[in-house]
Amino acid sequence: MRLWISVFSLALFAGGTCLGVVLQPKIAPAPKRAPESPSASWGRQGELSVQRFADRLELTEEQDRELDKILEENQQEMATLGRAMRSAHERCRERITKILTPDQAAQLEMLKAEERRARDLREVDRSLAAWTKPLGLSPEQAEGLKAVLLGSKEKKRGYFGERRHEGDQGKVREFLQGV
Repeated sequence: MRLWISVFSLALFAGGTCLGVVLQPKIAPAPKRAPESPSASWGRQGELSVQRFADRLELTEEQDRELDKILEENQQEMATLGRAMRSAHERCRERITKILTPDQAAQLEMLKAEERRARDLREVDRSLAAWTKPLGLSPEQAEGLKAVLLGSKEKKRGYFGERRHEGDQGKVREFLQGV
């Protein structure tokens, strides 16, 4: 009987959490912010932000416009480089696959899938360890949460494996909100 109560409690908790995540933007939408310039968050944590950088150097309006232009171009260049890296990795995978026999290619896919599952399991175990004590989860509840987290990872892997989102963060965000 206690097992069923624990399972029901975990399911209720997971369902409430999912419902809260889904309904939160509808109940309390985030305040609209003016879009930030590409330079607004330039630098690492603790370093000068571009705004403070520009203020301290007392840049002229022309210098400020040039700085924004330089940083925007850099952001675009970095995005282009990211796409080029993904493309290079894809070409490398294709070339490697071409030199393998069909049996080796199938075995490689199995090895990659096993490695992904093992990595997912390690990540879930770390998350579970971080949440078990603060939430005071029983071993049964922890196992239930582990199953939910692994299921979420599988859904994400399915989405990113089947679909090409082409770097459209809106599509990715939309999907992840539904998980």
